[in-house]
Amino acid sequence: MRDPRRVRARKLPPVYCPFCKEKVPKAKKRSDLFSVDPVKAGTCVCGASFVYDPTGLHGGDALLDVLTLATGDLSSAMKLQPKKDYRLAIINESYQRETPTGNQPKIWFVELRN
Repeated sequence: MRDPRRVRARKLPPVYCPFCKEKVPKAKKRSDLFSVDPVKAGTCVCGASFVYDPTGLHGGDALLDVLTLATGDLSSAMKLQPKKDYRLAIINESYQRETPTGNQPKIWFVELRN
């Protein structure tokens, strides 16, 4: 008989990059971006950067985090113009076993244009 106190972790479906359609690698905690607190972020095999917003409520911070990750510094990120300098995609999905109740987690993707 199973122990009722033991909760089995559910396996979440993989997340795919909206630009190249490849499976996104696992995000790592980063503390060198815009946000004061560490955020989960990473880079896809196609070069697109992504940031995970577990609450879905911090869009401004997430956008600055992902732009900072893509460009390397906040100063360069602030000079970018949407659609002209980068493409933005936001996915509403839970990711890496963080699913706060009542809010829809989001993953912010940015692909820089040449």
